[in-house]
Amino acid sequence: MDEIDAALNEANVEHYARYMRTLTENTQFIAVTLHRATMEEVNVLYDVTMQEKGMTTALFLELATSILRLNKYP
Repeated sequence: MDEIDAALNEANVEHYARYMRTLTENTQFIAVTLHRATMEEVNVLYDVTMQEKGMTTALFLELATSILRLNKYP
C-alpha cells in the first residue's frame, strides 16, 4: 500500500493503522508511509534513503526484538 494514509488526519491514521494490525494474523502488508502512527503499528520497519548522491542507506528495525541493522550501498 503506497501512502494509502497520506490524505488522512492524525486521528484517522491511527484508526487505519490499528485496523491494519487486526488483519495481520492471516495477511502480510507492505505499507509505504510517512505517518508515525502507521509506523508504530508495524512489526518490522524498513527505511531506505539517499542522503548523498550515489549512496543508498537501508535501515532495518525489527520492533519485537529491537534489532537494528544499518547497511550502506554504493
